[in-house]
Order: sequence, then structure tokens, then C-alpha cells
Amino acid sequence: GTPMPAVAPVAVGANLATTWPQWVLCGWFAGVFLMALRLSGQQRRFRKALGVLQQRSDGLWQASSSAGLPAAMGLLRPMIVLPAGFEQRYSPLEQQLVLLHERIHLQRGDIAINAMLALLQCIYWFNPLLLLAQRRCREDQELSCDERVIARMAGARRSYGDAMLKTGLAQSALPVGCHWQNHHPLKERIAMLKRPVPGRQQWAASLLLAAGLSL
Repeated sequence: GTPMPAVAPVAVGANLATTWPQWVLCGWFAGVFLMALRLSGQQRRFRKALGVLQQRSDGLWQASSSAGLPAAMGLLRPMIVLPAGFEQRYSPLEQQLVLLHERIHLQRGDIAINAMLALLQCIYWFNPLLLLAQRRCREDQELSCDERVIARMAGARRSYGDAMLKTGLAQSALPVGCHWQNHHPLKERIAMLKRPVPGRQQWAASLLLAAGLSL
């Protein structure tokens, strides 16, 4: 009889070329789902570790635990959560400094920025550089808040450093929020307190340099 044309290899190759992007897309969606599950789990564990939250007369919230607090949290309804025994642990000046730090986080919208970072972490879960960039961004947030606090209350550097040492570290991360994590750059933050506050010329030079590097 007449031999059949050899079309099978071509058909198999065409089929593989059609299906491999689908497998890659499915793998990406699976990574997005798992990362979102991981971050939401961290958020729930941190919130659960706070215990019962009670709103105070000054609009702040009091937790029944102290790890990772004070913290600024809540994307839609931002709030400052204070640790148990806040007034007993911190002196009146230290309380003022700590609250100023957390209020600066809220004023600048750092919670929304961290929410965006968490979203990017879900989308680009396969990129290890993003995790490094996210960590550095959050550390820079804390250093920047420290700098603003010292700029407003220049004579309170020692008290501010003491307040840092009294703050407990959290065992779980807070993806959408600003808190004291277990890998906070405490030494770097305390060392920064000894430096002079940058003037306007230094700020302008840094801004131009950052813009140039970005371009």
C-alpha cells in the first residue's frame, strides 16, 4: 500500500509549542496564590499575637502583648497599636518620641507602600532581588522616620535610643504595616542617631543623584 506521510513529529512539536506557555502561566498563578497565602498567614499570626485590642480615649489602640509593638497597621483604617504596659515601660518623653515615629509612618502612607510591596512580592514571587529590595525599602522607612523624629526633637537623641532598646521584637512579620521585626537594623538605627541631620542642600543633592541613577 501507499506509505502514510510522516506528520506525527510535526504535530507533537506543534502541540508542545502550544501547551508550554500554558504550563508556565499555571506555575506563575500557583506561585502567586502560595505567596498570597503566606503573606496573609503572617498578617493573621501577627494580629492574633496582639491579643485583645482596646481603643483608648486618645484614639490609639492598646494590645495585651508587647512583641513587635508599637506598630502602625490597617490599610483601610490605619491605627497605632501600643504594647501592654506602655506607660510603665516608657518615660513620658520616650512615649512622645515613639508616638511621633508611628504618626510619621501614617502621615507618609508607609502602610500603603508596604501593601504595594506585598502585592509586588506576590506578582514577582520568582525574583529573589525583589525580596532584597523590599527588605531594604522597609529598613529605609524606619531610618527615615528616625531622622524626622530627631530633626523635630534634636535634644532627645539619648531618650530615643533608649526607647528603641525597650521595644520588643515580633516573631511574625507584618506585611501590611510598620512594626519592629526580628531582623530590624537596630545597630544601624542607633548609630544614625549620632549623625547630624542633613540640611536642604544635602537633601537636594541626594534627590538629584537618585533621580539621575533612576534615569
